[in-house]
Amino acid sequence: MKNIILLFIACPWIAASCYREENPGRSQEPENVYSEYTLPQGNHPYDANIVEFFRQYNTLILYRYQPSDIYWNETMSIGAFRWDAENPANSVQGYYYTPADEEYIGEQLVLIREKFLRHFTRPEVLRGLLPKKIFLADTFGIQYLSWAGNVPSGLGTFYSIPAYMGIDYMLFSWGGRRITTMTAAEKNTYKYETFNNFFAKLVSSGKLVPPAAFSASTDYSNAWPPAASRGALGVMPNQNGSLTPTSDWNTYISVIARTPVDVLLAQPTIPASGIPSASDFTGYLHPDIDVNGKIREKYQVILDYFDETFGIDLQGIGNDLER
Repeated sequence: MKNIILLFIACPWIAASCYREENPGRSQEPENVYSEYTLPQGNHPYDANIVEFFRQYNTLILYRYQPSDIYWNETMSIGAFRWDAENPANSVQGYYYTPADEEYIGEQLVLIREKFLRHFTRPEVLRGLLPKKIFLADTFGIQYLSWAGNVPSGLGTFYSIPAYMGIDYMLFSWGGRRITTMTAAEKNTYKYETFNNFFAKLVSSGKLVPPAAFSASTDYSNAWPPAASRGALGVMPNQNGSLTPTSDWNTYISVIARTPVDVLLAQPTIPASGIPSASDFTGYLHPDIDVNGKIREKYQVILDYFDETFGIDLQGIGNDLER
């Protein structure tokens, strides 16, 4: 655990901007903040890091809270989920969670740093993008119910969500014993879904907008270009549905954020149909697919945009792949 805490403290975005007080005699009282919560919430070694994070980013990291504090829309909290085995008709479908286990929060904070926070190179930009609160949980997701007509009849599928962007908060799961056996594939999913949800929130808030240079080289008048010719048009071969500047932009971001650059540049295997794979992104930047260099041109526009606007190496996120 000691090494875990040291790793979190050593994070570049913390080390680069240490908190200083004019009076070196810092109070030992809990930190008063802008909510019903105070910091630190406990006396674990990692609580000092959480307090320091608040001082630098003005964001609360909370592991003790009421489920009713987390709203998944304007009126319903995650505490609204209920399964009534004795009277299923009283059951309510919705988001479900289990609280974080404080014994494993140190490891969870390292996971969040390694798979999310370290990809931001400019702390001042990250401060403006983070929500006011970050909730830590062990399990989080949507618990569906099975139905007999219009009446719930039992527990259905549980859809696990590694990280979630709410109205004014983020929630990270995996704060429990299972983090000690987390697989490479699960870490990759954690990273991708965290950024996927984070970028979607930036889009909805108007902070992530395609620059004009991105769509300048592609003709969007043909909403349904043939799959075999998409690369030549500067469109990712896995583009699904009607082609618009927005759908094109979103597809590029998704491909880059989940794919190492060596895979994008590798020699692709193209079947006799001439249609590259829509699920394997190998060679999407290779001349066999990007025959006119338009994909590479738009790819570079995106990398420059993310670096200049957010201090994010978008390809670095894709390169961060556990194997």
